[in-house]
Parts: sequence; C-alpha cells; structure tokens
Amino acid sequence: MADAYFLTGGKGLKNNLGAALNCTANDVEITTVTVNLVNGNGPDSEGNFTCKNGDPIAVTADLKVRTNANERWDTTFFLPLNTESPQVIQQDDKACSIVIPKPEYATDPDSGVLVAQDLDEDACGDIAKGPLVNDEYTLMNATFTMLCDGGDDTQVDFVYCAAWDNQERNNCEATGSNPGQEPNTTSKCNCGDIPLNIFIQPDPPTVTKTVSGSPSDEPQGTYSYTLKVETNSPEADLSVTALSDYIWSLTDDDNTLYEANLITGTIVPTGSKFTLLVDDAGYDCDEVSLPKVLNAANLAFECDFVVQIDDDDLPDNQSDELYRDVIKVIAEDNNTDNIGQCIVPLTTDTLVDGTCSNEIVVAIQDVVPSITIDKFAIAGPNYQCISGSVDSDGKCSGVVYIDEPGGDVTYKLIITNNSTVDPLTITSLTDLVIGDGTIDLLANFTGNTCDDSLPIHLAIKDATGDSFSCQFVRDVSGLLGTTMNTATVNAVEKTGHSEGNMPTHNINASVTMIDVPPMVTLLKEVKASGEPDTSFSATTEVDEPGGDVVYRFTVTNTSPAQESIDLLSLTDAVLGGSRVTQGDTDCKFDGSITISYGAGNAYSCTIAASVTGDPSNNLVNTAYVTITDGESNLNSNNSTATVTFKNIPADGELTVKLSATAFITIKNTSSFEAIKLTQLKLLGSDITTADYTYFNVINGGYGGDFNHDGETYSSCDQPTPTFYVEIAANSSYRCAFTVELLADGNGTTDFNVLKAAGASETIKIVVEDFDGGAVDDESIQAVVHLTPNL
Repeated sequence: MADAYFLTGGKGLKNNLGAALNCTANDVEITTVTVNLVNGNGPDSEGNFTCKNGDPIAVTADLKVRTNANERWDTTFFLPLNTESPQVIQQDDKACSIVIPKPEYATDPDSGVLVAQDLDEDACGDIAKGPLVNDEYTLMNATFTMLCDGGDDTQVDFVYCAAWDNQERNNCEATGSNPGQEPNTTSKCNCGDIPLNIFIQPDPPTVTKTVSGSPSDEPQGTYSYTLKVETNSPEADLSVTALSDYIWSLTDDDNTLYEANLITGTIVPTGSKFTLLVDDAGYDCDEVSLPKVLNAANLAFECDFVVQIDDDDLPDNQSDELYRDVIKVIAEDNNTDNIGQCIVPLTTDTLVDGTCSNEIVVAIQDVVPSITIDKFAIAGPNYQCISGSVDSDGKCSGVVYIDEPGGDVTYKLIITNNSTVDPLTITSLTDLVIGDGTIDLLANFTGNTCDDSLPIHLAIKDATGDSFSCQFVRDVSGLLGTTMNTATVNAVEKTGHSEGNMPTHNINASVTMIDVPPMVTLLKEVKASGEPDTSFSATTEVDEPGGDVVYRFTVTNTSPAQESIDLLSLTDAVLGGSRVTQGDTDCKFDGSITISYGAGNAYSCTIAASVTGDPSNNLVNTAYVTITDGESNLNSNNSTATVTFKNIPADGELTVKLSATAFITIKNTSSFEAIKLTQLKLLGSDITTADYTYFNVINGGYGGDFNHDGETYSSCDQPTPTFYVEIAANSSYRCAFTVELLADGNGTTDFNVLKAAGASETIKIVVEDFDGGAVDDESIQAVVHLTPNL
C-alpha cells in the first residue's frame, strides 16, 4: 500500500525502505473474518484450520466491512505477504495481496444481502451508510492470499490495511500495475489485525538415537539405546503420544518387520528374537509419562531402553547378522492432528504418521473480552472431599470421591465476565465427557438449572450481574478411577457493545470413583443324615458316640455396589479336625463360583460328614468364607452349627418284685408351742442312706410328690438332733418314701421285710419340744400308713 501510494504520486512519503504511512483514519474497517476454506480445504472437526508457518495460504472467507463515514469510494484492502505492514515502503510489488470489493456485488434481490455498492461506476466497490444495516455489509466468499503468520503465538492473524477514496471519481481499476485505491494522504488509511481460527502446525520433531554394546557375541547380545526427541517449533505445543522402535534384519531369513512399544515393552508380531528388558536398571523409557508435551518451556526429552537379541543362526558366509532399527515418534497437536510422516522400513512408499501438533487458544487483542468458567462437583453417591476442604461455593479444594458403581453427580458452574469494558451474552454452554458425548447445558433436562434464565447476560467485571452460576446433573458410573469432563462456555459481546469478539473458556472437573468393599453373609446349618432338607437348622442331634450329618452353607451377596463376587475359600477349622470325617461335597470355594447380587442369587452347597462325641461335649464349629469383587477381598460373618449327642443309658438289670409306700403324718396339736422332728429311721437306718441287698428306698415320688387321701406328701427330710425339722403349733408335717423289694439270688422275694414293717422300731420317729423335755402324747399325733404298690 505504501509503495502504491508513492508510485501514484502520493505526497509526504519518500521511497526509502522502511519509510511508512501514518494510518490514523478509521473511515472503513473490517470487523469480522469468517474463514470458509484454506487452500481449498474445509475446517476440521472442531471448526478450525491449520497451515505451515511462513507459507502463503489461499483463504476463502466472509468479510464483514464497516463504514464509519457516510460515503467512501473504491474501498481496497491490502494484506501483507511478509512480516512487514502494508504501511511500510518495501520496494516490492509482491509484498501484498489485494482484496477489492467489486461493484457487481450490489444488493442481491433474492436474498436481500447488502454487499459492495457502486457509487461512481468504476471497477472498485464503494460503501455508503444509507442502505446498510448497522453500517456494514458482508463480502461473501472473498478469496485472497495471505501469510500464515501468528506473530507471537500459533494463531494466524488477519492483518490488513484499508484504503479508500474520499471523493467520488470514476478512476479505479481492478487490474494493472497499481490496482485498487491507495490512500489519499499519508494518514487516510486504517490498519488492524483479527485473530482467525487458523492455527500454525508445529514442525515434526528431531529424533536421534545412539547405541552402546555392539558388537556382541552370539548367541545373545544386549544393546542399550538412548532416544532423544527435540521440538523444532518451540512456539507451539507438540504432544508426543507414542514411542516405538522398528527392528528388522536384511541378512536374516526372517524378513519380518517388528515394532516394539517402548512404553509397554511389547513387540508385535510376537515370537521374535527381540526382548525389551524393561526390568533392566538402564531402561527408563517406560517411565516417560505420555503425552509428553514439548514447547518453549520443555524443548526436548530423552530416555534409555535396552534390547536383547537372541540369535545363534548367523549368515552362512561368516558375515555379521545385521539388525536395523528405527525409532518412530507419534506426536499430535492440541487438535489431535498428526504431525509428520515417515516411510515404513522394508517398504518404498508406505507412509505412517510420525508427529502431530496441538491447538493454542489466544486472547483477542485490543479490547479483548475474557470469560472464565469454574466447574466442580458438589454432590454424588457418598460424596467425599478428601485432602481438602469445601468452600462457601461448595468447591472441594482436594479430591472428590464417590462410591462405585457411581450414579448422578451434581456439578456447579460459576461463569464470570473478566472484561471491564464489554458485557457479554453466553451463546453456548456445553459439557463433554470423553466416551459419553457432549450435552447442551442451555437445553432443558432434569437436574439442569443453567437454562432457567435465557438469554444469559453478564455485566462488566465488578458490576452487579458480572457472574452467573448454575447446576446440572450428569451420570458418572462405570469402572473405578477418575472421570474427567470439560465444560466449555462461548459468548459474544452483548448487542450494542460488540466488536465481533467471541470469548471462550473451558475447564475440567474430575470425580474419582472408589472401590466399595463387597459384603456377604454366610448361613451354616446342619441336619442328621437321612432327614429332609427342611430339618436344616443351627443345631441337630445324633446318638452318642457319633453319627452321620450333613452341613449346608448358604452364601448371599449383599454388596452395596451390587456387583458380582467370587468365592475364594471356606475356613472351618473343626471340619478338618479329629472329630469330623468329611464325605461327599458339592461345594466349590476355589474362585470358580461367581455370585450375582441379591438373595435370589445365593449359592448353597453341602458337605457330608461323620462326627463323634458324647453328651457332655457338643461339636460346635464355626465357618466363614473369603470372597472378592476383583478389587478387594473380604471375609464373611462367622456362622456356627452345633451337633449334640443324645445320652444312651448303659445296659443293666434291675428286677423289682414288690414295693410299698410309707405315708408319714406328724401333727403338732399344741396351740402355742413348736416341736421338732429329730429322728426318722427305717429298720434302724436313715432313709436317705439306707442301702440294703434286697430292697431299695426311694424318698418321695418318682420325680415329684405323692398324693394320698387328699393330701400331698413330699420327700422326707433326714432329721438329726442338730439338723431337725421344726413343726409349728397347730401344723402338720407330711412326707413319704417307697420301699422296693428286690429279688434275691434265687429270683425270690424276702417278704419278711414287709412283715417287719408292722413291728416295733421298723419305722422310728422321735419328736421333741424346744424346752429339752419330752413331748406330751396329747400334743402330737404320728401316723404311718404303709401301702403296698401292686
């Protein structure tokens, strides 16, 4: 533009390299550039374009042209093809490309779109405010050449200088040595730059490799390699995503190309002669954390790896077996576009991706609106904030954990306008989870409050309404680990404040799902063999000294995470003890049984066993099972089953031929004085200790009292002068005992014993008073009834 100004007779500018116009007018400007094609290609999946730094590029774009004056003629836009501004004298007619709006782009009667006007009937388009909306029109699909240059970042800038004619003259040509319109004076021009969604691709990195340990003797050689990766584009991020090593031999009968993954240590195809010694002390490539980002702050990295080659079949001509290897580095930019290609060894033209570059987001210059978004989880299944605290907004400063299997997580967004100049209107708000897609947070769905007050306007910074907060719910479930999702906000300057800027920001929030230990219940039951299954219970009985039983084990999965469990082992010390001999079983506690969640999926099995014991020594055994959910192991509750042993009486013989019961009644008829029973004997012996060859004495009834003549007779006490039985005044003492007459050695009964029962002293009763004197006969009545038991 400066060269054209000088060549067409412009005043005030010398034709000296570096001399420049002083553009201060703003009569005409380009406010927005919407790129449609770059070098004939459309945008990538994210709507962006790429180019190589310093290359001229052919761009097709929609240019929004604005006039700040009533009328201007022959509008012309100069675009630099080098790093100098069109304002500067360069003495090079190839230093700029020119965009000249054509007057044939006048109002399109079909669409109503206003484009360049024809006010002076020449070849260059004009502009007038009158018919325009907002003083501007869009030059659709303008095609021009510009420089792929990002200045101090990786985002290409649309740099231009606008010139126009202040007078209506039919003198502008679209062709010739100086097409278009140059400025009328040194200041009647306007220059600016607009960042485009075109990004500079980084160059492929430089990869070098050195080796030690060669040559080695057969049959085995070990070689240590050093790999170095250096960026050639420090101004842009280059993310290294994979490191591999091609290995092959031209002197081996096996002309297979092998590829070794230097991170995992695997080699494909398998069965090669090569081994990556990842456990070697000199191997550290497996410690490289990918992706590895190279940029101005991190220009290079290097690592070492060790390869072992096993080969005892060398060439027949005694020459060396030559193994070759080539490092392949896969790299990407932030758009995940691959950078660079290389030819696959053992081929002549097969190309594979070698490197790639990332996308860089930069701020808009001049009055650059800025928007920020903060995002964090505030609720979820058993939400926990670990290694941090929760602030007043609900944000955890540490790590957010939820229990498996996950579920609905509530996120909070706080969006803030950081511009002190421009209020903003949010145009889109999305949330992305890799593998789960993107959701529109300005749409209506359950748990979302972000769409409650559309449209969303943000006041300038520090004014009321400069921020906006909302909540939404998103399902976070699946495998253990961290789920990262990215919220992105896009905005435009609010109507009436817009220069066409579209600020955007995104932020990640993570939620870590932790393992919930499994839970299980064990019920152990037992029954005697041969009994129905309904007899299973916690206790069963068999005859002493032992018998056969069946133990049943029922395992129920009660895991809170409702996940399947595997049975690893059964622990029951008694089952393996000396009192138990195990028999048939269908139990499998070896990891082969998987139980789904719920009572309906319980696992039940039995173990038959022979047990031994006696009535005084129950067989009590306690069991528990050990299970796993694949993440952690757990022991169940203890469950006990008891086997009791029924007492079986010893064999013996007792023959009773005849028995009789003595009913004794002693009445104290005194109205004022107690008496005491001091003796009660049978044939001269205490009844409680009498032991005769031919009779037994059973004191009291058989396990209870006697009932006789309407009275109750309990067992008889055995009184002595010291331990007497006191009988109160006007009271009676009643007791009874039975005499069983036994057969003698000849099987006969001595009936003289019963006959003697009616004689003197057969049953002796002695009663005294408490004064030491004899008891008056009128004060006591002693009655003995001897009744045969037939």
